[in-house]
Amino acid sequence: MKIEPISRDYSISGQIAEGDLRIVAQAGYKSVVCIRPDNEISGQPRFDDIARTAHQFGMRAAYIPVSGSASNSQLRQFNDLCQSLPKPVLGYCNSGARALSIYNTSHGRA
Repeated sequence: MKIEPISRDYSISGQIAEGDLRIVAQAGYKSVVCIRPDNEISGQPRFDDIARTAHQFGMRAAYIPVSGSASNSQLRQFNDLCQSLPKPVLGYCNSGARALSIYNTSHGRA
């Protein structure tokens, strides 16, 4: 798992596993946001499992499943989460690209 800081309050990574969440919490992250739909590929961790483990480590978890480009509704939801979730936040998807794209678009950096 490689974490890339994007701003003071938001970083991105590729897919995380339940076993990564201890490291994420120890790194100081307070929230995780999954931008990847469940069952995008066979064998990927389910969001519910990630969320349950994140909560065990005192983190909040949110789910915005994006396929392709984010819709206006998803962008609003992401922006609202960026305002309300405890920070810093780690956004993740398959490679980190959608987690970066939704952040940039919702923050006028597209």
